Amino acid sequence: MSDRVRRFVLLFGFLLVLTSLGAGAYLLLGPAPVPPGEGALIALGEAFPRAGEITEFSTYGCPYCRRYALQVFPRLYRDLVETGKVRYRIRLLTVYPGDSLLNRLSYCAYRRSGEAFLEFRQGVLEFYSRLNPENRSPEDLASMLLELGLADGDLLDCAHSPEALEQEARDQAMARRLSISATPTLFVGRKRLLGFRTYEEVVRALPGVVE
Repeated sequence: MSDRVRRFVLLFGFLLVLTSLGAGAYLLLGPAPVPPGEGALIALGEAFPRAGEITEFSTYGCPYCRRYALQVFPRLYRDLVETGKVRYRIRLLTVYPGDSLLNRLSYCAYRRSGEAFLEFRQGVLEFYSRLNPENRSPEDLASMLLELGLADGDLLDCAHSPEALEQEARDQAMARRLSISATPTLFVGRKRLLGFRTYEEVVRALPGVVE
């Protein structure tokens, strides 16, 4: 078999694997060409000199993202962020109906405090099926958020501010720059983890940070 044919067979096999693997599959791709957290607003944990860096790219509408945020992130936050081992950044992408408003509300909640953001995100995740953003107009979604006590008038006003719109644009721009085409995508440092990750998979990508 010639080298050219061998390379073609290997490439074809690799493409078949990528096609067969779903969004929840384990894929570790090449490093990010720029720091993924550059320009991110939402940053959780202290910036200790030896702390690891995780940057999450996700959407509220993505079911794999919601699963990760509900099942994996709380343990990572408790074990790694609150203990000062990891600085965790979150970048929110607009892909599904309702994402844009929820993202901008998230930025505004974070400007109040990290805890306010975590409470808002947890509430949206828990009530997501009731919120039903994919079948509501932004106005109806805002009314439902008020009804459920997940947002107030000031937060909704902030969501339409230039600052919130600019941060939304920055997160989208970084996703394009990093060629992100699936969510969730995690960057551990500059290493890329595509798809739903378990706690153990994320920790294994942090050598030297987690003993």
